[in-house]
Amino acid sequence: MGYLPSKNFIAIVGSVIIVLFTGYFASFVWKTGHQEKIVIKNTVANNIDVADASKEAGLDSDNDGLKNWEEVLWKTDINKADTDGDGVSDNEEIADGRDPAVKRTLSANGTWSDAFKKPEEIIAGDPNKPGTLTEKLTNDFITSYFTTKQAVGGQPLNASTKTSLTNALAHTVEQGTASYRDLYTKKDIKISGNADPKTYLNRVGAMFDKNFKDIDGMEVQIVAMSAQTGKFEDLAKLEPYLDAYKKTVAFLVSEPVPPNYADLHLMILNSMNTTGLAVESLKLIKEDPVRSIIGVQLYYREIARARQFLDGLKTQTEKDKITFGESDTGSFFNDYFKRL
Repeated sequence: MGYLPSKNFIAIVGSVIIVLFTGYFASFVWKTGHQEKIVIKNTVANNIDVADASKEAGLDSDNDGLKNWEEVLWKTDINKADTDGDGVSDNEEIADGRDPAVKRTLSANGTWSDAFKKPEEIIAGDPNKPGTLTEKLTNDFITSYFTTKQAVGGQPLNASTKTSLTNALAHTVEQGTASYRDLYTKKDIKISGNADPKTYLNRVGAMFDKNFKDIDGMEVQIVAMSAQTGKFEDLAKLEPYLDAYKKTVAFLVSEPVPPNYADLHLMILNSMNTTGLAVESLKLIKEDPVRSIIGVQLYYREIARARQFLDGLKTQTEKDKITFGESDTGSFFNDYFKRL
């Protein structure tokens, strides 16, 4: 049966992972917070230095791009390049955000059955019923560690294997981030040929000004400071942000949209909705730091999309020869246009 870790060992590893991810969270926020950008890398198919790896640890029996010990982590067949037989190699499926051990089928709602699941879906589907994603990740890490050690004959794991075990933790975060898709489609918004573009933009500008006028600062910085100081009661400061996102989504769903602005309207609607979900995850920094880091990545992903919206909006208003004077509530956008 192999070595079974004690409950104390599990608790220690769980604490280490929480510290690791909390520390990563704070450094990630302060590193990227001022740049307002994020680069998400695939950390499973990584370019690690394998110079010191043993022959066994570097072996890829089926030539699918995954080392044999990586196949153990992903529960795939070391002798089959396409474990689930769906026509796509194991390594390609991982890079595409899909489970290489599950044969894909297209469901009635248009989603693939092997797509990575959201954190709440992962937890709900675990028979051990972990309370948080961090707890599940702890259990998975322990299982992967000892299973991988058995796969190399019980010998001490080399540096490359240890690095990839750690990277697998970060990859779980990336899976969780990639699992969040846009909720709304064009059928959910009110496209109207009778809607006047400038009137529409004035109403949207007024809405943004009203919902966000009392909000100052970035949510991720509030969370990072709470994690650094231990003053988790400061997370209550996020409530006005969440309220603003909810009100914005409700407005955008009900507001008539000129056809030429429908795509941009849908973009910012989904961005506001997903940003709200991101902030909900950010709030979990104390009890579920892994889930909170997913919130960080979602947050910065949506910052990039909000900028894309403003860039598109500027282009469309210039095309329509729409300008906003000081008396126009659409002038809310002018300051943003100047920064582009």
